[in-house]
Amino acid sequence: MEISKDQFEVFIMVYAAYADFEERPLETRLIIDKFGEKRYMEAFELYHSLKEYERVQIIIQHLEDFRDESKKQRILTTVRTLLNYDGFNRFEASFYSYLSKVTAEV
Repeated sequence: MEISKDQFEVFIMVYAAYADFEERPLETRLIIDKFGEKRYMEAFELYHSLKEYERVQIIIQHLEDFRDESKKQRILTTVRTLLNYDGFNRFEASFYSYLSKVTAEV
């Protein structure tokens, strides 16, 4: 599955919102406010149409996007903000740790 760099940013946010297996209204609102409802819905539908393996493959395919240090920091900061909205639980901490680690190796 190929998606653009712009689509990837929204997709990773939706992925992060589901890191604890439940997307909360505040998380949805943050994504919509940042990217717009249309882009959110596209990412939401894509996320739900894929198996977990396919979702991870999208992340792997876009690791190059994290070579740009400012873009990397922007994405990680936005993901962390989203994860903090409903409390930073162990599932979210695990996802954030994974994302931070794989992007550090790029």
